[in-house]
Amino acid sequence: MTGYSRHVVRGLDKMMDRVSAYKNRRCRYGPAASAVLWGVFVLSAVVGLYCCGDAAALRSLRSVGPDGVSIEDIPAHAADGTPPLRLYRPPVRTIVPIILYYHGGGWVYGGLETHTTLCTYFAATVPALVVAVEYRLAPQHKFPAAVEDAYAALVWASRHAAAYGADPERIAVCGDSAGGNLAAAVCLMARDRHGPSIAVQVLVFPVTDLTSLDTESYRLYGKGSGLTRRQMAWFREQYLKGKADRNHPYASPLRAERLSGLPPALVITGEEDVLRDEGEAYARRLIQEGGTVSTLRLLGEGHAVNAWGAVSPRMQPAYDAAVATFRRAFVK
Repeated sequence: MTGYSRHVVRGLDKMMDRVSAYKNRRCRYGPAASAVLWGVFVLSAVVGLYCCGDAAALRSLRSVGPDGVSIEDIPAHAADGTPPLRLYRPPVRTIVPIILYYHGGGWVYGGLETHTTLCTYFAATVPALVVAVEYRLAPQHKFPAAVEDAYAALVWASRHAAAYGADPERIAVCGDSAGGNLAAAVCLMARDRHGPSIAVQVLVFPVTDLTSLDTESYRLYGKGSGLTRRQMAWFREQYLKGKADRNHPYASPLRAERLSGLPPALVITGEEDVLRDEGEAYARRLIQEGGTVSTLRLLGEGHAVNAWGAVSPRMQPAYDAAVATFRRAFVK
């Protein structure tokens, strides 16, 4: 990064601090003046960086989301396999824990844009540095591409925590649906590979068993208006290279030979979700093998991933449980 670029980025950081201060009613500028100053400064800064050809500096620019949470994109790093990441930093001056978030979408859909509201909410509420992971999607990238990206993000977070004011000894993983599957698999991988320590796993409507689509919850709700058996069969076909992959523990964590030695867990399921039974079966196995597990079944809910990602009021019991779980796990 050039000297000019460093000066501009430092100026942007200071300007964003003023925007955050204004939101907390501490800034001396009025709303109109603050908005104009911010717009002019950002536009001139971006033009300047573009003209001097400093792509690295452009990538490092931050934005400010709701509640003063700053948002920064980290590009993929081919050398160590790190996928693109988006960081959500709370407006606090203390060292914060880390939440790695893996989005849902059947390993086929979704990305950094789909869970911005939820990641911002967790960053501000816990508070924590939330690291959203843009893992490679199927069918272009079959198993184990997504789960390897998910694990690489964990390693990155552990190694770079200090640079972002975060604690590498307090890392949680969280995900919904296919993202819950990746979060569970990352815990297995960290144990098997002697990787970074994970304080807790929060699994929301998780996929835990791709070997069978014939549980009672599939039979009851597999033809409903939510996630269906046919859709899950299609997602499974897109994600896996073949039938042999269905039994791999990083694809079907419920089928792992051993579930001992894993982090504490919160497993959230929907009463009318086809994935309910396998999520709750995973929780039971964790308990049977000595794990510390809390469960929450949301009555009347199906595969409510859209409501979850949008921070819907009807999901408040799930958010409360997740936030409480994170906070307990992060206490030193």
